[in-house]
Amino acid sequence: MGIGTSQTWENLNNGSYWLGDEASLAAGTSNLIAADGHHALSNLTSVRLNDGFLQEAIISPTITLGIRKELTELDVAFLTDLGYEMAAAPVPEPSSMALFAGALFLLLPRRKR
Repeated sequence: MGIGTSQTWENLNNGSYWLGDEASLAAGTSNLIAADGHHALSNLTSVRLNDGFLQEAIISPTITLGIRKELTELDVAFLTDLGYEMAAAPVPEPSSMALFAGALFLLLPRRKR
């Protein structure tokens, strides 16, 4: 995400400790920063916003090939500490069944008059 080199990031970390309230509260610890000071620790996990399952936070510096990461509560907490705001409510994605039903409806033969 490229936020580990911003001045706001620098102001909110002290060695391996994060000084922002939201991320520290979400993680249950303030020991969240990697030794280089520009990344969050590897393997930070949090609850995904879309389904409540546990996953590695997007803000972690690594990603496994072929794995898609979703936004987590910890990611939102870090971004909130950095001054970002969440939109009112995320727009839900249409379910695959609704999309399938819509496509099926379009494929049904039409009666001619």
